[in-house]
Amino acid sequence: PSVALHGAHWVCLAFYESHFDTAIVDHEADGSTSNGIFQINSHLWCEDYKHFQPNFCKMHCSDLLTSDIKDDIVCAMRIAQGPRGLGAWYHCSV
Repeated sequence: PSVALHGAHWVCLAFYESHFDTAIVDHEADGSTSNGIFQINSHLWCEDYKHFQPNFCKMHCSDLLTSDIKDDIVCAMRIAQGPRGLGAWYHCSV
């Protein structure tokens, strides 16, 4: 899928996942965490030093919790390039 999505898709995603809170951490039932404005999960996408998962975005999960969201956007775009596109998140899939 193309990541040439409209800005509205990204705004929708940030709103429904975090209500635009860049510092939010959600602890999931499987022991992973969903982090930052896009709620990027530690299971595949960032390193939490607990589970030693793939870390496809090559970053520490705490990097997703700052007000500088450039790295969050880069990681979210990488996720959206995958086979599920924005369907990797529960809201705002296209």
